[in-house]
Amino acid sequence: MKKSDITFQSVEKPKMAMFLEDYKEYESVIKATGNEVEILVGTKEFAEIIGWQKAKLSTKYSRQRSGQKVKNPLPEPRQILAATPVWTLEQALNFKKNLENSIEGSNWYYRLIGFK
Repeated sequence: MKKSDITFQSVEKPKMAMFLEDYKEYESVIKATGNEVEILVGTKEFAEIIGWQKAKLSTKYSRQRSGQKVKNPLPEPRQILAATPVWTLEQALNFKKNLENSIEGSNWYYRLIGFK
């Protein structure tokens, strides 16, 4: 078999979770209808929003829930469904904002030496 005999098929990338812009667009549509609906996010989406791996968020949540002291505690989930915490999009965005203003959430070394 020669290299020229090999054909490549286009493979569709798996769909990822909704991007933050999609959430905002969905939120504006809901508000336009006059409904009071909160957008809920699970562990995976929460982690994506704040720029963490899902495992890091799960570990932090587990430690916090067991009573250990943690820096920048996560907000209390709105609900727990089948042992999975669920937060509102607003809680995730507020946590991200608070995290960015703290040493834990930013690369403090680069900020210290003047890089952004």
